[in-house]
Amino acid sequence: MGYDSEHDVLRLAAEGFNCSQIVLRLGLELAGEDRPELVRIAHGLGHGIGHCGEICGALLGGVCLLSWHGGRGAAGELAHPMLDAMVADLTGWFRESACAGFCGIRCADILEDAGGRPHPERCAGLTAAAYEKAVEILQQYEIDPTMPPESAHA
Repeated sequence: MGYDSEHDVLRLAAEGFNCSQIVLRLGLELAGEDRPELVRIAHGLGHGIGHCGEICGALLGGVCLLSWHGGRGAAGELAHPMLDAMVADLTGWFRESACAGFCGIRCADILEDAGGRPHPERCAGLTAAAYEKAVEILQQYEIDPTMPPESAHA
């Protein structure tokens, strides 16, 4: 990717963005896009869906990034035919690799020993890894993550 993802995760976290927003924002930056409305939409997904301890926001941010590139956004548009497979690949990887040492993919499972509160090192590592894996999956499905979707599908 040409830079240190974990450093960028920490930079954005210091600016107050949550895990979901960071994954999506890094993907937008990679494509040369500044889309605060998309980052705003991801806000409620962070920290296990609004600090509810549910699905990890880093994974949800990765799903948002895949969907930005491959999802349907308007009448007449079609989703990438392999979008569901891409999401399944990311979710499977997250469960089997990124969260292998935890009881599950929920924030409550990942942060159980940290009292359910975000753990800077653990969360930064998972967020960077989810971003990197989402970009890798896009590339595997021949989607250029450095191009905005409008350009990639035109």
